[in-house]
Amino acid sequence: MKKLFIIILVTSTINFTLAQQHKKDFRAMDYTPEEIASLKTKKMTLFLDLNQAQQDAIYAINLENANRRKAHIAKRKAMKENDEKPKMTKEERLQKVNNRLDRKIALKEKMKSILTAEQYQKWENAMTKRKRHAKMKKKKHSSE
Repeated sequence: MKKLFIIILVTSTINFTLAQQHKKDFRAMDYTPEEIASLKTKKMTLFLDLNQAQQDAIYAINLENANRRKAHIAKRKAMKENDEKPKMTKEERLQKVNNRLDRKIALKEKMKSILTAEQYQKWENAMTKRKRHAKMKKKKHSSE
């Protein structure tokens, strides 16, 4: 019985350690918005075979998004340190959702104007798969 307990303990420790290592990716690192935008643009260039003009336009979009995300993360970190948890009203939540959806629509329009029809379709398919993957991952974590 002791041996079984020791085996289970060692196995679970190894699994826990490996799980922690897999969570690290470039978004979690402390990169500047410029570095994040550059990495994302290079990934998209490899995936969509972008020309230089497309790369420049997409870099600008990625940089804008990275700056917005960094500012949002800094704001949330400051609120967490000050133990502030402001309760959002229904109108504020609605406004937040509307703003997010407006940004998504604007992104789609920008991408449609930058990419060719074939590249845009490939990008759309990738975004759909990414959303499905995120939903499945969220569902998996909520059931545990």
